[in-house]
Amino acid sequence: MRRLHVPLDLGDAGVRGLLPGDLPGLLVKTVHVPFMRGVVRHALDITVQPRAQLRIRLAADRGGHAEHVAPDDGAREPQARDGGLPEHVCTRRNIPNGRHRPPFRHTRRADATELRPVDPRAPRVVRAEKRRCQAEDTGNRDDPDAHGRLLYTVSEILHRSQTPVPIQVGIIGGGNISETHARAAAGIDGVAVAGVYGDNREKAARLAASHGARHHDTLDSLLSQALDLVIIGSPSGRHAEHGIAAASRGVHVLVEKPIDVSTSRADALIDAADRAGVKLGVCFQDRVKPAIIRLKQFLDAGGLGPLILVDARVKWYRPPEYYSGSRWRGTWALDGGGAVINQAIHTIDLLLWLIGKVRRVSARTATALHRIETEDTAVAVFEFTNGALGTFEASTSAYPGYPRRVEISGREGTIVLEHDQVVAADLRSSDATSFETSERDTNASASSPVVSDVAGHRKLIEDFIHAMRTGGEPRCSGREGRRSVALVEALYESAKRAETVDVN
Repeated sequence: MRRLHVPLDLGDAGVRGLLPGDLPGLLVKTVHVPFMRGVVRHALDITVQPRAQLRIRLAADRGGHAEHVAPDDGAREPQARDGGLPEHVCTRRNIPNGRHRPPFRHTRRADATELRPVDPRAPRVVRAEKRRCQAEDTGNRDDPDAHGRLLYTVSEILHRSQTPVPIQVGIIGGGNISETHARAAAGIDGVAVAGVYGDNREKAARLAASHGARHHDTLDSLLSQALDLVIIGSPSGRHAEHGIAAASRGVHVLVEKPIDVSTSRADALIDAADRAGVKLGVCFQDRVKPAIIRLKQFLDAGGLGPLILVDARVKWYRPPEYYSGSRWRGTWALDGGGAVINQAIHTIDLLLWLIGKVRRVSARTATALHRIETEDTAVAVFEFTNGALGTFEASTSAYPGYPRRVEISGREGTIVLEHDQVVAADLRSSDATSFETSERDTNASASSPVVSDVAGHRKLIEDFIHAMRTGGEPRCSGREGRRSVALVEALYESAKRAETVDVN
């Protein structure tokens, strides 16, 4: 006998129970009760035996029960078709509207799952006595009856089983940012870090062990696990590759910034997610931070009037070992660039989100301190489509490193953002005091790649899961994440050609 945790998805499609597929000889994997509507997901513990069958039947009074039945000794067991998996049996009788429908059998095929009428020669469903369903049961429902059955009414499932089905999250990567993703996901109620895969086997195994997750030696092994979502923290130049693999398995994809190192790769990932019908999001956690959300709302409402000038500075510092200790940082192939696309891309996304699209860019880059292929220092001038001008600085060579600072000026005043907090708001109107300012932020990201506070990532994951459940869009979708890569590509092209270029 084995004790299994059986999730029941009580959503718009009805009640759905999914039994784990690792039990040898399990006949029934899916059962469906079609009359429940608009109820959240729950779970039910069911004791099963090898080759057990789980049934759900409906009574005319809209009540129902789930049976765990050990097959009779003389019963003929269903055979696998075409050498494949055994047929999965699901019966539906006595539909509440009074119409009788024949039972159906789910047949699992390699390319589809279809409904077929049950062969009349198939084993009959073992029926529980109707009076047992309707009578008051004072016994322990957690114990099988004399026939090895567990019987639950649907109302019992709803009212007695209050355990949410956890969202199963897979982590791709084993470095600093994947540890951040795992900590953030583990801090969300109803979310479980289920598996970890990374190129660095030692780091990935350590990360998996710290969260009680399975460690996988290959990406295919991770994606063979039952996952709802993967969070990708592998080197930037592999984001699309890993995301496409996950999307093709029907798994939702949340990818660390940037979405990948080129717009062509970003487009490939976006197309793959669209084809698979899964959600795709990019980790730009500025978009879920309360102070920045209030700032966007203020700007969108015209609080500063027409915008005139934006000044963004990311003067950070990374020690030489930050690059020398990594095989991919500071490379064109896997990092896609240096300080701009790795560190300052958060600020580029912020400008695009707060201010609007950039029409043209003129930039210069340099490798001033570090021994890397790409830039560690960059400056640029942005021409926004709304007429505002912007200056932009990015560096990982500015010792000791200073918090990101963005100053936004319009006809009605100036607002200053430091890291992720508004520290000054000087406005012409009497509403100047209505925009709250905050204490200066002490986050150490200006001088360290380690994320000390995962609150932003946690909110971002919560937002993405909400989009998964509701069918809406996450705060930063794949298409939104592509915009920052397009601007970075134009910036690098401008620096290479030493001239102003248009942004695609």
